[in-house]
Formats: sequence, structure tokens, C-alpha cells
Amino acid sequence: MLLFALVQVAIPCAGLLHGDGEHVESHTQQVIFSLNGDNTVVEYQIRYEGDAEDFGWVIPIFGDLVDIQEGESASFDRYNQGTKPSVFYDYAPTSSCGATEKGDDNSLSGERYVHGFAGQFEYLIIPASQGEEFLLWGQENDWSTDGISSILPQYGSESNISLVMLKIRQDVRSEDISTSPTIKIEYERHEMRYPAMLSKLSMEQEIHTVVYVLGEAQATVGGWGEEEVGNLEGDISDDANDIYRARLLEISESRTSFGIVFSGEIDGTWVTRFDSLLRPEQNTHEPFFRIGNKRETISSNIYLSETSGAWIFGVFMSVFAFIFGRRES
Repeated sequence: MLLFALVQVAIPCAGLLHGDGEHVESHTQQVIFSLNGDNTVVEYQIRYEGDAEDFGWVIPIFGDLVDIQEGESASFDRYNQGTKPSVFYDYAPTSSCGATEKGDDNSLSGERYVHGFAGQFEYLIIPASQGEEFLLWGQENDWSTDGISSILPQYGSESNISLVMLKIRQDVRSEDISTSPTIKIEYERHEMRYPAMLSKLSMEQEIHTVVYVLGEAQATVGGWGEEEVGNLEGDISDDANDIYRARLLEISESRTSFGIVFSGEIDGTWVTRFDSLLRPEQNTHEPFFRIGNKRETISSNIYLSETSGAWIFGVFMSVFAFIFGRRES
């Protein structure tokens, strides 16, 4: 048996803004949800290409803001390494083989208009119902808001939803800007809801989303369906990425759904990983997550078997770029 690591897939961000004609592309987004007492904590990570100063990021939150700060990319690395599927190659017998800077106010609950700084980010937080403030913010930064402005009224029609609008601070030196920044937001209410409707604006043919939910036991999905990815099989000549991609598409064939990739304990915390692969138009409603009482261990593996004695050597490079590798205990 051999294990090879592959590269991770591109994921669109939840509301990326940039100037007309400017090259700013998001390549990866992962989301971590957890609870802190009566509050929800959500962390986003984005990897992109282009000039960081030229983009803005809009995140709906579903409760009054408690705190906002720069997150730690190490958390995403740890949970990805601990949950990603493993690929096993079975050859025939004849073969050989950063410091955190908090915002201006540590107790922001109840404030509806908040401006401050978190690490390399400058943020402005407004009620989702105040769409004109969002448009003004976009105009001031010379960003196109046409697509997102058509989606935001759906959030503005609900009570207690705010928009976190982010951009890179002007006083941060270009060499100090991370190419995979993370933001950590805490807000009131147990509302672990992913703003999937913004993904309808993606130019990608298919959208891959990865969500980690942390808690005392396994998480479940509401609003969308869910199904275990399970163990997958193929020939040694098959591309493991294609097998995994086909399985995720199958899971959402009849209903918008997440595949359950992993459920288990990592560093004393129970982690449930959900993956989806959807066309943009399938994101017509939004999923939410709840932590249940079940602690059932779930993992996903891909087994590629060889029936002949041919020698195969090399590292598989994936155009679609999911990460597969050995899981850490």
C-alpha cells in the first residue's frame, strides 16, 4: 500500500469584490463553525491570486456582533490534515513500489454600525437591511457591486442579520500581507448558517465547499441533505480526484446536499467535516448546522487496485485539486 498527497480544490469565497477588469481570484475557502456559550464562532480562510489591496470581502452574520479578530491559518491546516480522505494504492504482487490584533471594542454586542481593525483587515459592519451603505462602500473603493447587490436584499428581509465588510488595511506593507488570510467572527445566537446563496454569483461551473463543525459530538445539516461519502474504489489507473468528484456530484444529484467526509476526535475536540460540489444555480437556499449527541467515527478512503504487474511511479497532479493524504491521529 502507498499513500500520495494531492492538492486542494479551488473554492469561491462568500462575496468577493474587486474593480472592473482587475485580476483577483479566490482559490480556496474553508469554513470552521463552533459554539462559545450562547454565541456562534465562524472562521473563514481564503486563498487568492492578485493584489490583495484590490479586493473586498462581504460576510453575512446571523446575530449581533460580539467580537472580530484575525484568525489562525494553523487551525485550518490541522483540521484539513486530520479529516481529508486518504488514497490507498494497492499494486499487484509482481510490482515494486499570526499574532492576533483585536478590533477597537472587545464588547461589541448590540452595536449595529461598527468600524475597526483585525490584523491585516479593516472592517465595517452594518445591518443587512442597509443595502445603500454597502453600495456606498463599494463605490468608495471602486468595486463592482452589481452581482452581490442583487443577493443582499434576501438577507436584509430577515431580522438580526449584519454584513461584515472587509478589506486590507492601507497601512499594511505589501510584504506583510498574507496570501491566505483568515478572519474569526463571534456573534450572538446559536446560528451556524453558511451563506451559500452568494455562491450563485460564482463564474465557476462547479463550486466545492468544505465546512468543519467543532463540538462535543457529531454535527448534522439542516436545509440541505447529507450523506456519508464512504469508501470508494477504482482501478490503479484512475484519477482519485475524479472518483471523489463523481461521488460528491452523485450526493447532490437529486437534492442539494453535503457529503459527510469525517466525524471524529482531533486534539480533544469532535470534528465533523462536510464537503459539497454544486453548480452555482443549485445554491438557492442555505444550510445550517447543529451539534447532536451521537459520537460515531466516520472516515472516507479511496482504494485504487492494480490487477497486472505493471510498475507505476510518480506523483499524481490534479487539475481539480482536492487534497488527499494520510490522516493524523
